[in-house]
Amino acid sequence: MLPNVKTNSRFIQEAVTRCRRLKDAPFTIVDVGASGGVSPVWGQFGADARIIGFEPNGDEAGKDVFPDNVQIYPIGLGRRAGTQELRICKFPYASHTLPIDETFWKRFPNYDYFELDRLETIEVIDFDGFAATNGIGPVDFFKLDTEGTELEILRGAENALTQSVLGVQIEVGFDQYHVGRAVFADVDIFMREHGFSLFELCPLRLARSALPHLHAVDVAPASYGQMLWGDALYLRDLMVEANRDFAQSPAMVLKTICLYDIFGYPDCAVELLEWAIAQGVLPPELWQASPHLVPNIFQRRTTVEYHRSLYKTLGQWVMGGYARTKGGQLED
Repeated sequence: MLPNVKTNSRFIQEAVTRCRRLKDAPFTIVDVGASGGVSPVWGQFGADARIIGFEPNGDEAGKDVFPDNVQIYPIGLGRRAGTQELRICKFPYASHTLPIDETFWKRFPNYDYFELDRLETIEVIDFDGFAATNGIGPVDFFKLDTEGTELEILRGAENALTQSVLGVQIEVGFDQYHVGRAVFADVDIFMREHGFSLFELCPLRLARSALPHLHAVDVAPASYGQMLWGDALYLRDLMVEANRDFAQSPAMVLKTICLYDIFGYPDCAVELLEWAIAQGVLPPELWQASPHLVPNIFQRRTTVEYHRSLYKTLGQWVMGGYARTKGGQLED
């Protein structure tokens, strides 16, 4: 799970939803592997969000009741259209289409998670083909958690990635514990080739049966053990030349600022907001919401200008103290 995720952004409330700034370009999220429900983080956009989910396991897809702006499709995504065999496990979140490495997993106490409940043949389609057929339109964010087929799904969504996507949250593996799965290095190369930067990598560990972690009785990660999988967050940095075409669209710039704010990058949010206003991409009145991007100091909200002046003052104090010392000793 990614840290520092905001579910109650005041910036989004003040600068986006209250004024309905995205009503003509709703923030569109594609959630691939939507079992467990859609993240509440997107509820901050209210009516200006559109969520499209894919969950081929019918048992999981039918568990939740979703609001009108959420549409769940009971099909799988892949690199191209066809069918795949879905192994539905008794622990549903472990269900997969790629076979597991039995020899590898038998060394862990969680091996019984993969106990098979049944096999199903599921329909699979590439996202670009699905989007064209169903008139999906521009997509802003992808979240993928499909037990090893994430890179194949991204390869089937290259048109969307190239044309509009601003961020991707993806489960990555650091070992081929599913036979034939792509590992993190493969995903990272692909994402960088498509103009994305790695902003966050949150690895999870799992201890072997020889000395199982007490969390092994649940699904929580261990504090020791091999680093097996994790969540990676890729976002576009609109301040670099490769992504400047995206920076000419007010809606895309505002959505990117929101993503920076949601995932805990206030520095990137302020930098882009200030630049976009100076370039005339966003209106100057949006700067009035900039204090909501600044981390509180002693539980009090401040402004960007005050934060910068405080940093400058502290820097001068620290450098002044350093100048009065030599080798860690106070000078006479």
